[in-house]
Amino acid sequence: MCIRDSGSPNPTEYLWDFDNGITSSMAVPEVQDYLSPGDYTVSLTTTIFQYELDQLVLNSISDNGNGDLDELFGALNPDPYIVVLDGNGSVIFTSSSIDDVESATFSDLNIILSLNFEEFVVQIWDSDTLTDDDLLGQFVISNSSAGSENFANEGSEGSYTINYEISSQFFDEELISVIPVPLVDLEYFDDTQTLSLPSEENSTYQWLLNEGAILDENMNSIVLVNGGVYQCEVTNQFGCSALSEEFVYCPEIIIEFDDNILSVESGLESYTWFYNGLEVMDENGYELPFQGDGNYAVEITTIYGCEVESEVISVVDSVTEIKFDLNFEVFPNPVVDILKIKPLSYKGELLLTIYSINGQKILSKSIRSNLSQPIELDLSSLPTGTYSVVMESSLGLIGSKIFMK
Repeated sequence: MCIRDSGSPNPTEYLWDFDNGITSSMAVPEVQDYLSPGDYTVSLTTTIFQYELDQLVLNSISDNGNGDLDELFGALNPDPYIVVLDGNGSVIFTSSSIDDVESATFSDLNIILSLNFEEFVVQIWDSDTLTDDDLLGQFVISNSSAGSENFANEGSEGSYTINYEISSQFFDEELISVIPVPLVDLEYFDDTQTLSLPSEENSTYQWLLNEGAILDENMNSIVLVNGGVYQCEVTNQFGCSALSEEFVYCPEIIIEFDDNILSVESGLESYTWFYNGLEVMDENGYELPFQGDGNYAVEITTIYGCEVESEVISVVDSVTEIKFDLNFEVFPNPVVDILKIKPLSYKGELLLTIYSINGQKILSKSIRSNLSQPIELDLSSLPTGTYSVVMESSLGLIGSKIFMK
């Protein structure tokens, strides 16, 4: 039995049944989990107990050597009985006497020890007829609790037993309905740059970007345009809402060149520009003044944890950006030793150049494309990292691909 005192002033027992295979004896139980939708009957049985003085055993009785006329001045044994007083000194119980004994047991007393009082006094008396009754001893019961205790006073000693007894009992139950939580498992499709959630009938969707609602984005999928942290709040037909996990979308960084200024998206956390593989010092904004003909790249970071490098672009004649319009494939990607390059739209002589991600030239060689066999490059000595391969024809066509080693 688990008795709790939270039902003050009487000890109280609680028994919860949550209809999910779990019970509890706590007054305020833990929050429950229900793994399946449905109806469940939750019940609570509350049992309120009271303390009762059940038995008192006198092992020995003494008149402290005073003798007594009724007991022939000690020649006879006393006739004990007990009296119980509450905290106000009022008598709440008096037992019958037991004649001419040296020890006695008072059983089935069933004396309620109300917790309105912190202590009770139990007195042991000798019943006399010719003279006043004699007090043979007494003891105090403080802060009642179930169990047995010993006592000794003025030569009388023994033990007493307190038990729990049911005072009242209440039963309550309630039917609860567990409804399903909306499905918020995000899936990202790289080919379409789309985030999607399972479609649920009669559910509403609100997409968030950096914790702010995106206007008119209320379908179960969204095409990612701007970099940031995406989430979706789904509310089902029962009014239950759930928020998906966060998805960080790093922006694609494209360098634009106009009026002798190179620029990328503004509002990012940091910018590091590179010209011909070297960092441009003291230029950490989203714009870079033209440094001269050559190769340019930029590396950015965002407040939501992205680190992104742009593709390398080549600027010639001080004003012209070379377009990426020579189509080819590189594989495998990432590469271990041999990188294969297969042009798809040009047949003839090509200039192949490999750059590090910050624009530093690593390798440059002339190759010939016949559109049927891939070109193979041995990159076994190349350090681990991210690189770009650029191909240019005699017509000025140029193309670029990123690969990893």
